[in-house]
Amino acid sequence: MQIALKRARLFPALSILIAALCAPQAQAAEPAAQVANTPEYTVRSVYHDYAWQAIGGSEAFGSETVNLRRQSLPELEKYFEPGLAELIRKASECEENTKRACTPEFDYIFGSHGHSATDLEVLRASKKSAVQVKFRDAVTYRDYRLAYEMVKTSAGWRIGDIRYLNRKTSLRIHC
Repeated sequence: MQIALKRARLFPALSILIAALCAPQAQAAEPAAQVANTPEYTVRSVYHDYAWQAIGGSEAFGSETVNLRRQSLPELEKYFEPGLAELIRKASECEENTKRACTPEFDYIFGSHGHSATDLEVLRASKKSAVQVKFRDAVTYRDYRLAYEMVKTSAGWRIGDIRYLNRKTSLRIHC
């Protein structure tokens, strides 16, 4: 009987301890989910997944890597709103079929021909749905600035357009 009483007191204490230990993890996961649902997160993700393009293109990483402009529609829709993703995909198919340039000849996420970006910064712009990207070309020391116009979709924040401030043009215009 005495053992049963100790167990009865032990289980509530264990459940309180387990709840206390798990609570900070549950609270920590909530801000991570909030961070993943921001315009900056989407832009950081595209650089995280495709910045390798700035150091030599797919040749440097083997034949299994595919440049952003040549990705499938589902892959493009991870970063771009569906309409822009479709324009990028169609432009890529045009290049494959005609063997001529149908898209901007510069890298989409760098807005330059060079493959040497340093000091990359992703910053929230004054407008809630805009993200600024700044970087420096490591060879020419030229500064580049891009303005990402973000769109809230059912899948989260997606890129609606990229304005290349140094070129005074945008991705949507070229696609």
